[in-house]
Parts: sequence; C-alpha cells; structure tokens
Amino acid sequence: MGNMRTNRLQKISIKLLTFCLIFGAFPLMGCTGNQSVGSATTGEESTASSTEGVSASAAWYDELPRESWSNFEEIDVSDVSDWYTVYELPNNVYAIEDTSQWEEDIVYLVIGEDRAALIDTTLGISPIKPVVDKLTDLPITVFLTHTHHDHIGGAHEFDDVWCFDSDDARQRLETGIDEFEDVTYEVEEEALKNGLPDGMAFEDFEIKGVKPAGTFKDGDTIDLGGRSLSVVHTPGHTSDSCCFIDRENGILFSGDTYYPDDIYAFSADADVEIYASSLHKLAETIAPMDINFLCTGHNEIVTNVNVINDVANNMDKIMDGSANEYTVEDDGYRHYSFDDDIVIITEDKDQTK
Repeated sequence: MGNMRTNRLQKISIKLLTFCLIFGAFPLMGCTGNQSVGSATTGEESTASSTEGVSASAAWYDELPRESWSNFEEIDVSDVSDWYTVYELPNNVYAIEDTSQWEEDIVYLVIGEDRAALIDTTLGISPIKPVVDKLTDLPITVFLTHTHHDHIGGAHEFDDVWCFDSDDARQRLETGIDEFEDVTYEVEEEALKNGLPDGMAFEDFEIKGVKPAGTFKDGDTIDLGGRSLSVVHTPGHTSDSCCFIDRENGILFSGDTYYPDDIYAFSADADVEIYASSLHKLAETIAPMDINFLCTGHNEIVTNVNVINDVANNMDKIMDGSANEYTVEDDGYRHYSFDDDIVIITEDKDQTK
C-alpha cells in the first residue's frame, strides 16, 4: 500500500485547509486521504514542511483500479451510471465503488431472501439508487456505519434508512449539510476524475438530510431472510461508528472503523483510547470466526483481518507513550507511522492543552 500513500498526497491543498476550518464547527466529516509530509520529530517538538516535490502531474486516480479488485468480477452498470464501478463478491454481495471522486467510497449491497441491505450510500454526487435497482429487485434497507457526510450523501434516495441509536446520529442524518461551503472541497476539480455529472452545477452539491426509519444498537441482529448481520458498536473514529458482521459468509463490513489508509482519530468526537478499545473488542469478536473479507469504507477490500488488532496495538502505544515518534503536519495533527503502512492521525496534544 505504499503507492496508496503517494496517491493520497495529491489531495492535500484544498482538502486539508477545508478540514482545518470544518472540524471546529462540524466535527463529523469525511475520513480518507493522507495529509502533507512534515519533518520527523521525537517527543514534543516538530516543524511541518510544505508539499513541494509532489508531482503536479500525478493524480489520485492514476493507478485505479487498485490491484485487489482484480480478484472480483466487474459488473457492467454503464447503462444506468458511469460514476460507479461495481464488483461481485462471493455469496450475493456487491461492492459499489465511487471511482469518480477522491474519497473512493465503497458501499455494499448484501442480498438476502426477503430484502437487501445497502451499507452506506457514498457522497451522493451521482445517484446511486439506479445502480442498486439494477442489481436487485428486493426491498432495500440502508444501514449506515456512521454519519459522516461521505457515507450519508445518497441516503435521501431511499425510504428505509437506519442509523445508530443516538441523538447525535439521528440529528446529523436528519440535518445533512445544507451550507455549500462546508463540502465544497469534495467537488473541486482536484477531487473529481471526470468533472461533475452532466447537468450538475458546482454550487448545487449538498448533503441532503433524511429522517431515519429506524435505529440499531450494539448486539442487534439484522435479519435479511436467510442471512443476518450482527451489529458491533465501535466508537472511536466517531461516536456512532458501527461494524456489521455476516458470520455465516465470513464478511466483516468495517465502514471507517478500519480502512486501508491513514486512520483518522482526531475529529471532535474521536477518541484514541475509545478507538483502541473498540478495535480490541472487534478483534476479539471475530477471533473465533472465519472472516475472509474485511469490506472497508474506502479504497479496497482487505483479506488480512489481523490488521485490526495491529492498529489497536499501535493505538495502545500512542496512549502509553511508547510510540513517541511522530510528525506534526501542515494540518496541525500528529501523524504516527508504524509497520505495514499503518499511519494513525491524532490531535497534537501540545496544541490542545
């Protein structure tokens, strides 16, 4: 995943400046992408560097599709959308990837006998319901891994949308984001592969709110008919973060609790200690299970489920001080680098005392 980090550096200029502004007033925002490269430091002091030297000719989409997608059959949906790329996974699961926008959101359609679950809905720049409707005729229920804008953007297209059972999650889902400036960086030229969809103007983009039809909590079982999903509440990235486990078919849908890129643990309701506890809990939960696929919220599907425990252990090191080497980047956050391309981003405690 070394190339992944290089690709993400192309996202810096607009996205980071926006993050610095947004997280003050809007704590729960999007979560992928690397930040700028700073100078190495040990302990309390560091000096951030600029992003000079990053090739201006490179683009985040230059190496798409990611190699891991070659393990799955691509399904042609070009008659209903040229925005998304769809892959068929084993056991009646479809991965719908937004390959047109730099978040590289992935949502999953899980087919049961009675209904289908759509796990997350992308940013919603381009309608996703036509793609879902092409893949199944079953009734659709949307289950959200959390209420960051890049996971709820298409929720308004569906009638049956469920979120975690908390006042904050319900409010964020119902409110959406109606101020264009708060999400403008998501539709800047650098964020898009081929520009906006036909007929959509730059200033038209928004995250529309939708009233949840229901809520779920830790330990709940979602029955789709002939298959079920178990809910595991995993706060840390956000307070409402959840994972869904399809035990019978060996699939863990992790949302942003884990994704193969820099791990964001710095928004207003993020907490490294809680995050580590959630990851340990998740690792213990799936330990007796035969999990074959870790279906993440961004970039690609992972088969090494042990990475969950690795990230948890690395967060432990941050908390106990044994991980004392980090960089403070232009974004103002600490970036801790570990083996296996694991990078964890936290608040800079020296600046938040």
